[in-house]
Amino acid sequence: MASFKVNAQGSYITNDDRLMFAVEVKDEEDAPVTGLKKSNFKIWQLGHLFGNLSFFVVELEPIAGLEGH
Repeated sequence: MASFKVNAQGSYITNDDRLMFAVEVKDEEDAPVTGLKKSNFKIWQLGHLFGNLSFFVVELEPIAGLEGH
């Protein structure tokens, strides 16, 4: 089974009740994992699964000069 490193940060969108999460997924060799879909993610907080959240997945392009940060 593959092992992945996941970094995530969530925040409420200003003037809205929706949550926004920025997630970075890397494989065992520290390479970015691409092609992920909504079905690849589940959002938990304090042991509670947020199964009814409406969200979408957008792949971000690497930002020149910020690689490795």
